Amino acid sequence: MRTTILALSVAALLSLSGCAIWGSEGGPGGSGMKKPVLQQGAGATADDAVDVVAGDDGVQRATITLTDGLRFSPSTVRARPGTVELTFVNSGGTAHDIAVRDAGATADTGNLNGGQQGTVRVTVTAPGRYPFPCLYHASSGMVGTLVIG
Repeated sequence: MRTTILALSVAALLSLSGCAIWGSEGGPGGSGMKKPVLQQGAGATADDAVDVVAGDDGVQRATITLTDGLRFSPSTVRARPGTVELTFVNSGGTAHDIAVRDAGATADTGNLNGGQQGTVRVTVTAPGRYPFPCLYHASSGMVGTLVIG
């Protein structure tokens, strides 16, 4: 009986430790906790979208907060064709890794632990919708969109 209880306890601890490291999804390629994936800004409201304005140097900048709820705030960034710089700030304890894909390349923040931030810069010349998924949590719906208009 003790052996069975010990084995079940160890199995439970091992399964929980995976959630602590990667979140409820289970890490890159994980298939845990499924939520509907937002398709390139679908469902964006005025509360989760921002229009960026170019600075004196012509670069358009926005800051995006990453949450333990596996969401971006804002989830949609609207800009004009040109250079866009996105700073991602991890406000929670769950690690994230954001990839911003433009028409010709991918810029990646690398792993961002809680409290860390990373900045990516892309130059987008063609109007369209460019996703920026969290590489760890995209299957849980953590996908934002850069809209170039």
